[in-house]
Amino acid sequence: GDSVKGLYIFGAVGGGKTMLMDLLCESLRTAPNAPPIRRTHFHEFILDMHKRLHRVRQEIGSIQNPMRVVARQYEAECPVLFFDEMHVLNVGDAMILKAFFEELFASGCVVVATSNLRPMDLYSSGINREVFLPFTSTLEKHCTLFDMEGTPDYRSVRNELLAEAARSGDGVLPAFFAPEGPSTGRRVEEALALLGAEGPGEARQIDCAMGRTLAVPRSWGRIAEFQFSDLCEKFLGVPDYLAIAEHFDIIALRGVPQFSDSAEDAARRLVLLVDILYDQSKQMVVSADVPVDEIFGGLKKKYQHDSLAGSEAEHMDEEDDFAGTVRVPDWGGSSGRHFSVFKRPKTQRYGVSGTYHPGTGAARGAEEEEVAEQQAVVATGGRHDRGAGGGPVMAGQVEEHTEWVEWSATGLKDASMFDLTCHTRKQQHDRLLPLLRCQSRMKEMSHVALEPRRPA
Repeated sequence: GDSVKGLYIFGAVGGGKTMLMDLLCESLRTAPNAPPIRRTHFHEFILDMHKRLHRVRQEIGSIQNPMRVVARQYEAECPVLFFDEMHVLNVGDAMILKAFFEELFASGCVVVATSNLRPMDLYSSGINREVFLPFTSTLEKHCTLFDMEGTPDYRSVRNELLAEAARSGDGVLPAFFAPEGPSTGRRVEEALALLGAEGPGEARQIDCAMGRTLAVPRSWGRIAEFQFSDLCEKFLGVPDYLAIAEHFDIIALRGVPQFSDSAEDAARRLVLLVDILYDQSKQMVVSADVPVDEIFGGLKKKYQHDSLAGSEAEHMDEEDDFAGTVRVPDWGGSSGRHFSVFKRPKTQRYGVSGTYHPGTGAARGAEEEEVAEQQAVVATGGRHDRGAGGGPVMAGQVEEHTEWVEWSATGLKDASMFDLTCHTRKQQHDRLLPLLRCQSRMKEMSHVALEPRRPA
């Protein structure tokens, strides 16, 4: 007969998607003659993919399709896969998802997934999206779509109830404190003491993946304290945050700033950390410069149209999903013959120094002259004969009329993938969603229910 279709649950932040998926997961686990089941989160899944692919290459060697081997492993271990938070932003993760799930569906496995986005809206802001796009049809073919449109943000409702309980002293402890200052520091110490952190604590090291260790400045058994800079301004990621979740149940994080529009890396690390701690039901005690709703203020402006001039927002193409189209020309560039060019967003302009500037007006800086559109080629890339004025002016190029931009190993000065792939409403919303999800989760985690003390 026909194969069993999976389920793809999508909807707004805080609408209860994960709760529904977990209820289904637990009911299936306890059902008679239930097949083996695995429940995973996006970040945990991607790390597992890298580990398995590494093992395949070590044990089998170089083969044409190692992902098929990994998919067969999943088929044997868990023919039903519950996958929380399908939302992909970078090209590496996109290609892993596409390759793995196409093989998994071909093997007859069933997938139940959650996401904030419809399948056809996944990876809207990603480069080379046309390569990923067929996967969205594969998802729709193998899963029944369930739209949770209209459900309220239950996290906000729960947070209001917890805040009221905290005010009435009904066994709930505030766990988010702002702004930073001496009194905030004392309140963090008091909260930690009520949660079981007694004494000065001790420094320790915990094991992470791939033989690495992570320094913990202060810890009390299953409670740990970190500075924001320790976890989000250093080269840490999913393996480190999973190790923290494995070793600790309560994590205090001090000194969370208000992110400017240029603090992308640190903000995305905070999103990863909160995603992992929330998924594993950990608790947080946080001190910050500003309230939860204002932490991502600068970045939210960057990804929302109210930061653009009205005329620019009005004329932006909401359905332009192919801004990341790639062309490989037949002449060399700064990375030799193997580099790509991308269509430059209408809302970006260059100065002669090679710096990107938002908007259609004059470039920033009194001495900065905007590169004219009618200029046939503005290029360096090691080709001095192609530059303007006989010399290189920037590590990139703009072709007349089409305005295609080189993305090479050297890149464009002050440029980022945001400049090249995030200029429509749909693309900006794609980048904004993880920040909104993190904000919603931090609000829910800003209160902790105290366990009643047992009598001696």
